[in-house]
Amino acid sequence: MIEAGSLIRSLSGRPAARNYHTFVINEIGHGIVTGLFPVGSILASDAVMMETYGVSRTVLREALKTLEAKGMVEARPKVGTRVSPTSR
Repeated sequence: MIEAGSLIRSLSGRPAARNYHTFVINEIGHGIVTGLFPVGSILASDAVMMETYGVSRTVLREALKTLEAKGMVEARPKVGTRVSPTSR
């Protein structure tokens, strides 16, 4: 059985992720590195990102926790998840 979205990822020239968690980390991380999400910007809400990446809230939150541990984003209550400066 073909993994959902694997055909699109293979046609885009990007390596296929091992699982949804890795896929979300790669997509958001790539967006941060390429400037799609500028430093200091606030990422979209959980509901929007869940729809965009086609994942559950649990997968999305775990991916954001991983990115936060790497110093790429910073999550704050009632503010949202903000892209961290490159110095972090």
